[in-house]
Amino acid sequence: MATSNVTGGTRRELTKYRITFALSLAVLIGTGVVFWHAYRTHAGWLNAGDVAVRDAIMDGTIQPPADQEGAR
Repeated sequence: MATSNVTGGTRRELTKYRITFALSLAVLIGTGVVFWHAYRTHAGWLNAGDVAVRDAIMDGTIQPPADQEGAR
């Protein structure tokens, strides 16, 4: 492993860069996980809403939406 960088930095300074890079990478991965979880949760809620509306229409609780082509 290198003991100095192109600017003449010491081993200690390189360690600081490595730690900073590792933390940045961890935060980036964590952010991706949070966004993925939010997307999957949102998709689940949309699906649950679709199922609830379909069941309510089949039960006769609500009327199906009017044809959108003729609505103005």
